[in-house]
Amino acid sequence: MSGERRRREPKGFTDRELDIMSVLWREGSGTVAEVRDALGEEVGYTT
Repeated sequence: MSGERRRREPKGFTDRELDIMSVLWREGSGTVAEVRDALGEEVGYTT
């Protein structure tokens, strides 16, 4: 049918986003620097 919108499927987190969210869920909050430190590896500031 013309004009009918297709329903979008929800997307999950990427692996990197899930790593970041895991830190935030565990800690409750955090600055960019704190999250980067918690990840313990080289991460771009804008990741």
